[in-house]
Amino acid sequence: MKKGIEISNIDGKRIIKGIGYYEPENVRDIREIIKGSAKKFGDNSAFKFKDKSGNITGKTFTELDKDVDCLGTALLSMGMKGSRIAMIGENRYEWGVSYFSVINGVGVAVPLDKHLP
Repeated sequence: MKKGIEISNIDGKRIIKGIGYYEPENVRDIREIIKGSAKKFGDNSAFKFKDKSGNITGKTFTELDKDVDCLGTALLSMGMKGSRIAMIGENRYEWGVSYFSVINGVGVAVPLDKHLP
């Protein structure tokens, strides 16, 4: 059996064996996932959302990587290295960038529920 799946018929039953269509990659952290995705998928769409005018727009994997790096660098330059940073907000692109920036080396992210009293 090569990578992928093997399909056979035994006693009239369809038997599927295999590891899937690809072998999973080992990753150490989120930073490696973001960098690897930017390298692998580049200008493909990573996020889609509506802008202020209601038009659907998006961000590519390369833009996501750059945004995460820029915010992380800004937080480090503000002296926030090793800080616990509480985060509260809506489910949106900017929240994701903020979260990824913090956990990629700045400090510890503490996500809070926006509906807390």
